[in-house]
Amino acid sequence: MSIKSAIYDPATRLVWHAAKSFNGHLLQVVSSYFEIHGVFKTSLITTATTTDLAMPPNGGALVVTNILIGAAKKVGGTVDIIYSDGVNTETLYEADLTNNSVNLSVSIPHGWRGWEDAVLQCVTNSTARVSVTVGYIHIPIGEQFSAWDAKR
Repeated sequence: MSIKSAIYDPATRLVWHAAKSFNGHLLQVVSSYFEIHGVFKTSLITTATTTDLAMPPNGGALVVTNILIGAAKKVGGTVDIIYSDGVNTETLYEADLTNNSVNLSVSIPHGWRGWEDAVLQCVTNSTARVSVTVGYIHIPIGEQFSAWDAKR
């Protein structure tokens, strides 16, 4: 005999869902915010430039969940992944391409959150061929840089 049941949240009026597993058993289905709302962007860069990888919503912020970088060796070359709002800048990753190529794949399970209006950018200083992929989510309301910085 089975009992039909559901988990119901009266505050949000949402019902949690179940799905059948491979062997037919019911499993409670739970997804994270990152799994539901995550997006990604790729960029191929071949010049010395600053490339906007992701823009936050107006007054909002970004949370980086993944970074993948592939770059060829280039004397004097660097690749930086940064958050910048035009006034404040913080470096998430910096690679020197002088002696080695770069192959980086980083998953950030809880995300690296930026501050209000901080754009995720890739800065290159040479003509090295750089491939960048970033996973991220948009946060509708961001914190001012000073409040964000105080939490670190």
